[in-house]
Amino acid sequence: ASVPAAAVAATCQVELAAELMPAGVVGVDLSGNPSLGQWATWLPALQRARRAGLKVTLHAAEVFNYEETHAMLDFAPERLCHMAVLDGALRQRLWASNIPVELCITSNVKTNSVPGFVDHHFKQFYAAKHPVVLCTDDSGVFATTLSQEYAIAAASFGLDQQQLIELASRSVGYTFCSEGDQQVLLEKVLDFQARWRQEKPAVESLLQGEVQ
Repeated sequence: ASVPAAAVAATCQVELAAELMPAGVVGVDLSGNPSLGQWATWLPALQRARRAGLKVTLHAAEVFNYEETHAMLDFAPERLCHMAVLDGALRQRLWASNIPVELCITSNVKTNSVPGFVDHHFKQFYAAKHPVVLCTDDSGVFATTLSQEYAIAAASFGLDQQQLIELASRSVGYTFCSEGDQQVLLEKVLDFQARWRQEKPAVESLLQGEVQ
């Protein structure tokens, strides 16, 4: 049987990514229209990526697809994205896997995966202590920024500054960076935390003065 053109193109992209690993490429990401295509089409290219030492992220469960989502969990990527539409069995399997999930609040609302910000599954995943990473999905397409996503999470789910800093700190450990690069990123987060703690009393005093 002939190989679908899309599968050939995916393999070519993986081969290019593998060639560029010495230049800093660390992983590949499967994304696109969740209602089109078949998981089996992309699997050989993703297996090739894994053999080459590339990390893999899969955009999954933006729409409900029981068989495909189970197959993606079988593949066990280093990261997943969205996981917005799950039944109880899929959710329990995801949580048992401990695979970090990129959560894109604005994207999921604009694509109708969830009805609104306060309905987003971030609340459920965060309460379950599943590894999560706030992301934009595509800042240009969805007209958002990472800072805005953190602000939305804070406003929608009552997160305070310390919880946001801890969320950012944990996210560093889920990156595909080297340990050295992760340490640099973590130091930046911790430096921000130190500066925030120094400035917090002055900010609170100013706010109290405005209230009075």
